[in-house]
Amino acid sequence: MRFRKYWKQTARIEKLIKKYEQLSDAELQAKTADFQAQISHGQSLDNILPDAYAVVCVVDERVLRMRPYRVQIFGAVAMQDSNIIEMKTGEGKTLTATMIMYLHGLTGPGNFLVTANSYLAKRDAESMGKVYRFLGLTVANNRSSSDSSQELSLKKKIYASDIVYTDSGSLGFDYLFNNLASNSDKQFIRAFKFALIDEVDTVLLDLAATPLVISGTPKANSNYNQLADIFVKTLKEKQDYALSKDRKKVWFLKQGLQRANRFFGVTDVLAEEQQELYRHLLLALRANYVLRKNQDYIIAEGKIVLIDENNGRKLPGMQLQAGQHQALEVKEGLKETHEQSAVATITYQNLYRMFTNLAGMTGTASGDKRELMQIYNLYVVKVPTNKKSIRKDFSDLLYYTTEAKLHDSLTLVEDSYAKKRPVLVETGSLALSEQYSKLLLQRHVPHSLLNAESAAKEAEIIKSAGQVGMVTVSTSMAGRGTDIVLSPEAQKLGGLLVIGTERMSLRRIDNQLRGRSGRQGEPGATIFFTSLEDKIIKQFPSANIDRLIAKHRHDSQLIRFRFRHLFTKLQTRIKHQEQEARFNTLQYGEVMKLQRDAVYQARNRLMTSAVDLDQVVINSATAAIADLTRQPITDINLVTTYIVTNLDPTFLGKLNRRFIGENLADNLTKLFERQFAAKRTCFESEEAWTYFEQTAILKAIDDSWVKQVDNLEQLQAAVQQHVIGQQDSLFDYQQEALAGFNAMKKDISLKIMRYLLCSKVTGSTDKGMQIYFA
Repeated sequence: MRFRKYWKQTARIEKLIKKYEQLSDAELQAKTADFQAQISHGQSLDNILPDAYAVVCVVDERVLRMRPYRVQIFGAVAMQDSNIIEMKTGEGKTLTATMIMYLHGLTGPGNFLVTANSYLAKRDAESMGKVYRFLGLTVANNRSSSDSSQELSLKKKIYASDIVYTDSGSLGFDYLFNNLASNSDKQFIRAFKFALIDEVDTVLLDLAATPLVISGTPKANSNYNQLADIFVKTLKEKQDYALSKDRKKVWFLKQGLQRANRFFGVTDVLAEEQQELYRHLLLALRANYVLRKNQDYIIAEGKIVLIDENNGRKLPGMQLQAGQHQALEVKEGLKETHEQSAVATITYQNLYRMFTNLAGMTGTASGDKRELMQIYNLYVVKVPTNKKSIRKDFSDLLYYTTEAKLHDSLTLVEDSYAKKRPVLVETGSLALSEQYSKLLLQRHVPHSLLNAESAAKEAEIIKSAGQVGMVTVSTSMAGRGTDIVLSPEAQKLGGLLVIGTERMSLRRIDNQLRGRSGRQGEPGATIFFTSLEDKIIKQFPSANIDRLIAKHRHDSQLIRFRFRHLFTKLQTRIKHQEQEARFNTLQYGEVMKLQRDAVYQARNRLMTSAVDLDQVVINSATAAIADLTRQPITDINLVTTYIVTNLDPTFLGKLNRRFIGENLADNLTKLFERQFAAKRTCFESEEAWTYFEQTAILKAIDDSWVKQVDNLEQLQAAVQQHVIGQQDSLFDYQQEALAGFNAMKKDISLKIMRYLLCSKVTGSTDKGMQIYFA
């Protein structure tokens, strides 16, 4: 039923295209104002869609010299129904997007096309932007300015555009910075109305659990880092510590804990007073035995640079949180950077769930359609190819050892190169890509190498990978968003031969590799060389497999039937594990989301609406005083310190027992009222007083929230390590997070009173005012 509706709509649009082809450029351009007028009078986008899409198709051909195929129109129609479309590589997702982006662009700012990286965002904003500008819409590429003084005005201009091309990281960080603004004039995001995500499986699945974190002030580094690293390097697996089957989790065993007690001279390393020591031991344990050089990270210019496990891309600027990055630096003998406190954070899951409308495009999503529906309410629609695929996908070749499979795969590359057929070889890690490159050089096969070390040349390398005689070795980052164009001579030779040197952890990633060959009905072939020593098998150790490898260590023979379905089973198992991990991340993220939304909404109300700021201050002071006096107080010095710190920094009087007796709350309230009235007389105008009041309140909220964000980051890292004892980590997190949020609200109330009454102010107007917070 769903597909019939989309095809019916597609046929209607094709008829309208013939109608609009008769219009002049000026008449086509006038349609934008016509559509916008219909929207302003209550017409829905769904009703405008057929005409709007037809107009865009005509303009695509006139401006870009590219006419959308029927299947591209079908895909664009399907996306308007809040779907993810699965279009095979080379079927033209970039052009398909022009239809739905124009439709939503008619509604004004708040519409985003999210690409896989900043290069694609810039490229597509320039190329596809010609269509939108021809039709009178504004389009921008989200980027940062090197001049900080121009950054705000640039961001305002970008987000005021009808359509914004951006990558996920830029959009997420901009959202966080937008909600750290000290006043509404410094905010630049207007709305999150519609997002079309390209390579949606990468963003909503592979990167779903990756938090975007804005770091603040450095923390003092602990002297435990070095000692913890020295200690864990002496440990033995299965005696002192254990690894999970997928080797992604690690924990101490009883003997390891006993050794830690002796090494550090403590009675019980698990005791509450040793919590900080135990945290650093766990960080060092994970740095040494879970995180792998040239697979999870590389060292570049003396620094740790993280690597995306699924595609081998560098993740510049990103750091592991809660001290893990510093533990990794110590492991590698690098200069230890300061651990940063987290100021603001959000996951991609929660970022995209904020949009009113969402759609996506990818070449591989159908295998994860259930999860995409459950979490994002997005249905996956398979779009037929424009031309029938004639690519040959050969069955896997399975060997006992890595050495045997590499030998035969290299021979195939060598034979193909001799025939001048283009070859793309994909490896599972940066280390293997460099090893494979050396082996090819030994066989005198010239080639290009694409991995995290050569990412800057990616587009150039991929662009030429389809030419006669080209051999390209790559990690799985190869050219997402960049087509491999075959020369006519290469097509005659059978097209691009894609060779996988191992199965990746997910079938979806294998299919992405296959999709590099045979685009738009071109010839091509794919084949995987696998072995019982591959990374995916090592994640699930088996004594039987170990014995087989030992027995056939020097055999080069193929394994025919026995393990035919082994990789499929393991990929399914890993897929379920990752789904569970993403669901857990979502649950933790929901706790953070509730608190973040509450704080950001409060900030926005204070900045943009007619809130009675005086009443906010009075209510805060009342709450802070009530919190202090909830229990009887007999210590005069405690009350004196409280007054000097929070109410009157010039207070020199001596308190008597009557002041701190039963009427302490009333006495402190009267003191607050006198100080509040006196502070107000320091300002010449109501505008200046309002500016000071608003600034002080926002400062109190921000300082307390930053502390809470960092606490939640540390808390999540701690509770997820509750392997010993089998505690319910999510329940622990929820309870501690709620307690922390309630404590934060008390802290905000106290800080509002303190910042307002005890801060020093110079200048009597809002523009020249300098505030020195107490």
